[in-house]
Amino acid sequence: MKNTVQKTIDTIDRRILDELQRNGALSAADVASKVGLSTTTCWRRIQQLEQDLGLQLIDRSKRPFSMSPEGQTYYDGVKTLLSEYSKLESGIKHATSAIAGK
Repeated sequence: MKNTVQKTIDTIDRRILDELQRNGALSAADVASKVGLSTTTCWRRIQQLEQDLGLQLIDRSKRPFSMSPEGQTYYDGVKTLLSEYSKLESGIKHATSAIAGK
């Protein structure tokens, strides 16, 4: 069962955004290929995420595509949230195992 933080952005969606972020600008086919999806599936996932959020993550006004300013803000925020959540979860597991070991 996924926790609410992980539900915020699916792993595949994160990989799609990671590819766009890491490489600056790519064609739709390049991004899809790098994450192992068809071009259609890749962009449907992004469009669904954009619809869910009510904002445009990808600047499609010119080719190759790039992150929109809102998309960059969202991406940065999600990366920070997931990193902090991972630290919290790890700390709790460590504390729990220390208590159980006593």
